Amino acid sequence: MKVLSVAFILYGMLMLSACSQFDPFVDSRREAGQVARVGSSMPDKPVVCYGVVGTQPDFDALANNECAKKNKKAVFETMESFSCKIFTPQKAIYRCE
Repeated sequence: MKVLSVAFILYGMLMLSACSQFDPFVDSRREAGQVARVGSSMPDKPVVCYGVVGTQPDFDALANNECAKKNKKAVFETMESFSCKIFTPQKAIYRCE
């Protein structure tokens, strides 16, 4: 019975991690079929969500890619904790200049 419990817990953790994203990403999520954003990024204010994977240069590169769409560069503003997804709870907030 104990082996079955451990197997069930491991299976649940595997399923939970399969639905998560651990790599940093620009939070520009949208609802299906909608133009309005659900994520906290705005065109001139990219927000990068991250967890334990990635480094500051990775976050800067993601923000710079977003700002480059408007021929601007990303400038780091601040960080927030526990305001993104479960496995990527940190936010790095930038502005495009």
